[in-house]
Amino acid sequence: MILCLRTRVCVPPPVFATIREYALLFWANRGNHNETTAQKFLPSFTFEQLQDAALKAQAAGAFASPSGDLAPLPDAGAVKNEVAALRQAIFDPAFEPTTLAREDRRIPERVREQRGALDAREQREG
Repeated sequence: MILCLRTRVCVPPPVFATIREYALLFWANRGNHNETTAQKFLPSFTFEQLQDAALKAQAAGAFASPSGDLAPLPDAGAVKNEVAALRQAIFDPAFEPTTLAREDRRIPERVREQRGALDAREQREG
């Protein structure tokens, strides 16, 4: 049994469910590290399953248009290259297992600059 989406992309339901679960976690945490603990979370699908799903999506018309600052992926080779470029970041537990100073990413640059200027002034005066 396989699941076919509206775009005729056919992915086995267990694989689709794990990719969807990871995507939702990624979105909710603004990346592949837990927002609270900063620990990296790994997908329960394999690299090959992700690549297969991406290739099927591309064959059904996905990735044909630019998205944000990302160029279109016009053929299977481009899709394979894109997924391969993500392999270490997504699947390697030793690659960036934690993030540092997660809360600083939520502080606008202007606020960090002001904080730095205040710290420098306090050091000069203190």
